[in-house]
Amino acid sequence: MRYLIALLAMVGILTFTSFVHAAPDANFKRASKTGVLEKVDGKNIIYKGGAKGTGKEWLLVTDDKTKITLDGKEAKLDDLKEGQSLKLTISSEGVLTKIDATSPKPKSKS
Repeated sequence: MRYLIALLAMVGILTFTSFVHAAPDANFKRASKTGVLEKVDGKNIIYKGGAKGTGKEWLLVTDDKTKITLDGKEAKLDDLKEGQSLKLTISSEGVLTKIDATSPKPKSKS
């Protein structure tokens, strides 16, 4: 009898968690990424992951709602140039919602 009760409890828990997991209107956490811009290709950007751009190369899609800043000022996708550091916010659908670009600092003469 104990085994039957334990089995029914497990089935109930698994059923509830799978129902909650599959909720169609569940809020998905937005992803944040960093990297270095490789190039702008139409409405897409290609960047190398990681803070120093040493990671894998990725392609991400923008849309008309994507907010873009360059060095703290509002910018357009065409203003972005190779080598700029990026902080990216990506929606649950995989579309960029925000791009914060920073120009590389000039190398000092030593």
